[in-house]
Amino acid sequence: MAEVFSHLLLATEHTAQDSGAEALAFALAQHCGVPLMVLLPLHSNPEYEVMAPQLAMRAEAEAAHRLRELHTLAAQAGVAIAPQVRRGPELFEEIVDEARERDADLIVIRRRGRRGLMANLLLGEMVRNVVSHAPCSVLVAPRGARMWTQRVLAAFDPASQEMSPVHIAAAIAARCGLPLSVVCVAPGADARPA
Repeated sequence: MAEVFSHLLLATEHTAQDSGAEALAFALAQHCGVPLMVLLPLHSNPEYEVMAPQLAMRAEAEAAHRLRELHTLAAQAGVAIAPQVRRGPELFEEIVDEARERDADLIVIRRRGRRGLMANLLLGEMVRNVVSHAPCSVLVAPRGARMWTQRVLAAFDPASQEMSPVHIAAAIAARCGLPLSVVCVAPGADARPA
């Protein structure tokens, strides 16, 4: 059977909110027997960094610390990682560009950011932009996500011609030896498993 994924990209800031995305990405990489590309995006504002270079240096040091922790977690999970830090004014663009440059066929990202209305609005917007602009499939994982153990669920819009999420879910279900449930989701219609 062909591999489900060959180029996995985990986009993470390695915070508590990223724990589910990290766990799921490590499990997918291990289960599929492929290395995991890891991107730690850093917000960058060149004008601000000129005025306060010590803050940029602190952000770089924190990123290096987070990457060391990710290496440790990956080693414990038996997964080889290829980490990268990218700086830019728009985090979603850094994630999308990294996926494009590394020819990723799946991006794994967290669902929500830090607590607080403004943080959730801003980070929710970042995730939405990744999903909207990504050159590949995006798996948005909640904080407590883990590898599937009971079944795989795929939802699709019958008005869309895009069926790749269903095909990917079917390949994952087959690879994991799990049943697949497919839900048709249409505005104003009842969602029923197929």
